[in-house]
Amino acid sequence: MFGILFLAANPTETNPLNLGEEIRDIRRKIRAAAFREIRIEQEWAVSPTDLITYLQEHQPTIVHFSGHGTAVGEIVLQNSDGTSVPVAPDILDDIFRVLQGDLRCVVFNACFSEAQAKAIRPFVDCVVGMTRAVRDDAAIQFAGSFYEALANGRTIREAFELGRAMMRVIDRDQGALPVLLERSPGAADTHVVIRPELMCEFHVDKAHKPLRSKDDKKAFEVRAWIGNVPSDTFCVVYQLDEYHEKDEFNTVSPDEPDFELYFDCPYDFEIRATLWRSGQDGIGLRSRVVDALVRRYEKHTTPYVEKAIAAIKENID
Repeated sequence: MFGILFLAANPTETNPLNLGEEIRDIRRKIRAAAFREIRIEQEWAVSPTDLITYLQEHQPTIVHFSGHGTAVGEIVLQNSDGTSVPVAPDILDDIFRVLQGDLRCVVFNACFSEAQAKAIRPFVDCVVGMTRAVRDDAAIQFAGSFYEALANGRTIREAFELGRAMMRVIDRDQGALPVLLERSPGAADTHVVIRPELMCEFHVDKAHKPLRSKDDKKAFEVRAWIGNVPSDTFCVVYQLDEYHEKDEFNTVSPDEPDFELYFDCPYDFEIRATLWRSGQDGIGLRSRVVDALVRRYEKHTTPYVEKAIAAIKENID
């Protein structure tokens, strides 16, 4: 599970922002996601000293700042009396250099925040900022779409692009405002929520040659299991679609290693699995057998494996 730290500031003399709706929309989108392994902490009326305190207290994976930015690249926090305290990019540089921790991403969902993003880029894998003034409704739309995508197992880059696309629904020009900065190339092509995946592999002999079924020499012995099983999963229901001209179902419980299932595979067909989890109705996964085998062996294949995959795909002996 990873954590989002939502920081909000809307000083009394600044234009009122609908920050409550922004966090409500983020929470709604995450609750509706299939893989909601996310904790959200909220802190309001944030002052400069609060920023340091909260980063140390919560040690988040993602920091989301919602509020105002100035045309000279400052974020606007507030004093105890509610008045504005502009914080310059070089001060953020000093703070995040020390308190970067396990941060994977920082989102400055505020006007003119590109300078802030550039300042902390050396210390965080990915930073999102806005190049110009951003509309309140567009900022809310970006945030909800961004975190919904992350919660559904999308990469940071994919989530960013989906957020931009939804901003264009409100106003096409608004979609050009967000920028995504990476500490190193490819940093945004990672997942912060690891999505469960349906996996398959051959049962092999001592020479690592895929074994044929004892009952059907045209079929191979294949094992299926779920990669990255959420900890609250209490059973998995497998369905072998069109297997032997009918559907077959197998229920696997946690006392069986890795929720695994062995079956004979004479040809390529769809295998489905439903993960039953505490407090949820179930999460569905599906894949063709050949697709799952290709993923399993893409980095460590052998001529034997390649020949076996081809045999299953083409249904040849």
